[in-house]
Amino acid sequence: MPLKLSLKPGEKFVINGAVVANGDKRTTLVVQNQAAILREKEILQIEEVTTPTRRIYFPIMMMYLDAENHETYYDEFALRMTEFTQVVTNPEVLATCVMISKEVMRGEYYRALKAYQQTQKKFANPRDTEYRLFAQVTSALINSKGLPRTDQRLISAVTRNRELWSALAVDCAHEGNQLTKELRASIVSLSLWVSRYTSTVMRDKADMGPLIDINRTIMEGLAPRNETAGSVAPPVVPGALA
Repeated sequence: MPLKLSLKPGEKFVINGAVVANGDKRTTLVVQNQAAILREKEILQIEEVTTPTRRIYFPIMMMYLDAENHETYYDEFALRMTEFTQVVTNPEVLATCVMISKEVMRGEYYRALKAYQQTQKKFANPRDTEYRLFAQVTSALINSKGLPRTDQRLISAVTRNRELWSALAVDCAHEGNQLTKELRASIVSLSLWVSRYTSTVMRDKADMGPLIDINRTIMEGLAPRNETAGSVAPPVVPGALA
């Protein structure tokens, strides 16, 4: 079935890897056979890959546009999707992740991209997504506080919290991360502290309060009322790492 594209003046799109730009007038383009096509607004540049969800979108996009090298991009997709689903508990988001993964496994990359875009309409702000992740993990920590260290609910809560911080540290090491060098270093240091202190919690029954307090500090920085990211001070690293 032919694909009809209505293009604005100057609008760009990619077709089978080639970048095409419309002229100075609105145009309707009809593609008669199968081709890999993305509009300019659907294309993510490498320097824009700065959030966990965008790190899922980018390799899917590359598999769609560069099918011959899909295995290389699939490994990156699998890694990023695994990192994301390890710290998400929202049933709707998890269901979408499963659907996206199934489409990728079938080679239906464009449908996977569309599923991602539909989800992003509901969770458009990356800061909001990260806030929700911290809220979910922190709530689990609070609810499991006081439970025996052998209780599966406590084990799951501290494990998911450590995985979330580990994923943040990996993001900070990524070349496309746009946070300041000072803030990235602080987050990596906090991630290392969280990992070590989590072991202390499980081994020596240390208080879980410090883990909860650090998460709350991060949530304050991510909260919707803080519109200017640059005004947020780097989180304070606990004394063990100061």
